[in-house]
Amino acid sequence: MSHRIVHLVRHGNVENPAGVIYGRLPNFHLSDRGRDEANEAARLLAGRPIGLVVTSPMERAVETALPIAAAHGLMPQVDARLLEVGTSFEGLTWKSLWRIVIGPARWRGRERHRELRTRMLIALRESSQRCPDREIVLVSHQGTILALRYALRGWSRAPLPSVLLECPTGSVTTILVGAHFLDGPGAPVPAREGA
Repeated sequence: MSHRIVHLVRHGNVENPAGVIYGRLPNFHLSDRGRDEANEAARLLAGRPIGLVVTSPMERAVETALPIAAAHGLMPQVDARLLEVGTSFEGLTWKSLWRIVIGPARWRGRERHRELRTRMLIALRESSQRCPDREIVLVSHQGTILALRYALRGWSRAPLPSVLLECPTGSVTTILVGAHFLDGPGAPVPAREGA
């Protein structure tokens, strides 16, 4: 194939009445709305020739991937590289974060953008190689999906906060990736220090 079709799905809305920044914390599941979003994504993709569904290990992503995979007689495969962006703010509430952001605190313990971009490109490449003749679905998170979209455009910078609206919960972004980008000499490789 001269190109591959990849569907990037952000997990559905999460049950989070306290407004916790959950990041990589366990036990954050889909809300009723999130389950509806996952089912809608499954309906949208039901007529596509999907051969592989790969998901982040976070509960909310797996719960989103299950109906998509089931519509194709598949089981979702878990790939830790699709994991949420690492941050030191997990467990805080958005309200408390605002006080930190306007104070002297720094965003410590955060995953570097080049590391995020590299792991997402490698996950895309390896998933595509596992299923070269059919479309694939990657279920992940807002920051990781936006980083991958930027990387595929050749942009090395991190997504700006203003683009976060481009990737709402339950959204499906369908991209066409040239096989030469995934398999050839231009295929993504781990970034070097300073990249």
